[in-house]
Amino acid sequence: MEAKIPTLRVKFKDDFDKIEFILKVYSLAINQPIRAFEMVILKYYMYYGYTQEAVEFIKKGEKKTDGDIRTANTHLRQKGFLSHGVTNLRKSSLSPELEALRKTFMIDRKKLYALVLENAET
Repeated sequence: MEAKIPTLRVKFKDDFDKIEFILKVYSLAINQPIRAFEMVILKYYMYYGYTQEAVEFIKKGEKKTDGDIRTANTHLRQKGFLSHGVTNLRKSSLSPELEALRKTFMIDRKKLYALVLENAET
C-alpha cells in the first residue's frame, strides 16, 4: 500500500494574498505575532524587496508617514523579521529566513511550502 503525504492546497487571489498566508504560517512557527500594519509592511517588502520604492508604495497606498514606517520597522527588527545592515545599522533588510522565503516564492515562483513538525522537547 502506498503511503500518502497529507497535503493542504491553498488558493490565492494574488501575490499579496499568497505572501500574507506565508507570513502567517511563518509567524506562527516562530511564535511572533504580526500586527496588521506590520503585515502590510512585510507584504510590500516581500513583494518588492526592502527598498525605498517599497517604502514609497507603503506611504502612498496606506497613507502612512516615514515615522509610522520606521516605528513598525523597529518592532519588526525586535521580532526578528528584519535585520540590521552589516556595515550600516541604520539600513535594514529582510531577515535571512524571510529573504529565503521571498526568493523561493516570489522570485523563483515555487509552490511547495514544507512543514516539519517536531516535538519542542527534542
